[in-house]
Amino acid sequence: MWLFGSNKKPCFESWPIVRSKPSGKAYGRSISLFINNLQCHLTTVDVYEDGSIDCWGFVDRALFEAKLNARWVVSQPKNDQLLSVFHFGIARTLGGAWLQTQSAIAKEIDTAIQSMNPEMSNLIDMQGSDVEIRGNIRTAKMGLSDKKAYRIAESTGEEVLADNVAILRPTSGSFELTRLFVFADGLLRIGSNGDLFSIEELPARYAAGEVGNQAPAGSLIRLPGLGEFRSADTFGGVSIEDRIGEVRDLLHRLKGGISVIRLCAQLFENYIQEPSPTTKDALRAAYEAVPEHLRIYCGDMDTRDTAIRKVLYG
Repeated sequence: MWLFGSNKKPCFESWPIVRSKPSGKAYGRSISLFINNLQCHLTTVDVYEDGSIDCWGFVDRALFEAKLNARWVVSQPKNDQLLSVFHFGIARTLGGAWLQTQSAIAKEIDTAIQSMNPEMSNLIDMQGSDVEIRGNIRTAKMGLSDKKAYRIAESTGEEVLADNVAILRPTSGSFELTRLFVFADGLLRIGSNGDLFSIEELPARYAAGEVGNQAPAGSLIRLPGLGEFRSADTFGGVSIEDRIGEVRDLLHRLKGGISVIRLCAQLFENYIQEPSPTTKDALRAAYEAVPEHLRIYCGDMDTRDTAIRKVLYG
């Protein structure tokens, strides 16, 4: 089952990122890792030059060590634990061969900070807690991040921002679960160091079987830098059409446009304020333009898109 040869110190999958908030512009790296919150979530831990670490909330180095000890951030799922991938799917893992340890994660985080900040100067220190009281409200000391991946354009030397989605890359006898990066100039990249290609080529790459969104039950799934497992069930459920639509929406947002989700929410408010065939038709067009797996975000956190569906479909 082991596909990674004799390499005793495999590299984590990671890529460069930049944020403008919170606390001003800072460079960092996203590292593909698991967060253990009921399910085991394949996500990223984002580490920055100022020593801040975002593991579903910002912490400093000492607090991150506590997160590791509490097994909030983990190197592998537990036996029989569900593995979840945001906007992709959920899998029951059948066994697994895992490459990393908790101590390897700690070393990777420190190495990343030192590589970006050799003097280890002006590091974030949260004084033992990542929350504080503001007024009567308990809140995070550092707010939400607007981080983006980026690459340096060869022709201009400028930063080109990117977002990404999970994707499968079929290999001999297995599937590699990695990221499809969508850059603001309309170029895409499969994996953290793949070749660049135009967004217009994506449908053809799906048609040729170079990428996919679903693996049959029993498939061997490889996670670069982390290990591999067999999926007990069909893994992944996003349609090709919806994934391509999501990628095009990400590109539109990177260029400063409004997301299809936000547009749908705005048109729903327009309909509530002025119900008519015209506003209903506009709402229908906007809602059906949202990829199906993202439609739950068109409403509020409690009812999701239920109210919209009632208006449109009764």
